[in-house]
Amino acid sequence: IALRDTPEHVLALYAAARMGALALPLDWRWTLAERSAVARHFQAKLLLAEADAEPVEGIANVSLDAAFLAAVAAARAD
Repeated sequence: IALRDTPEHVLALYAAARMGALALPLDWRWTLAERSAVARHFQAKLLLAEADAEPVEGIANVSLDAAFLAAVAAARAD
């Protein structure tokens, strides 16, 4: 999870825990090389990052953009 300090960041941490996933906090200010190195070292499967972040190759990237936030708002809360 490479997000700024926002309510969405906190919700992402709770969502990861609820899914049974391990959250690997990454600093959103890190360079692509830094994020890539840490994500690969810990064998990350998914990266949730800011909308303006460059994607890390070889890892599924989810961008916290307007479409993502709309999909979350429309999702069932079960």
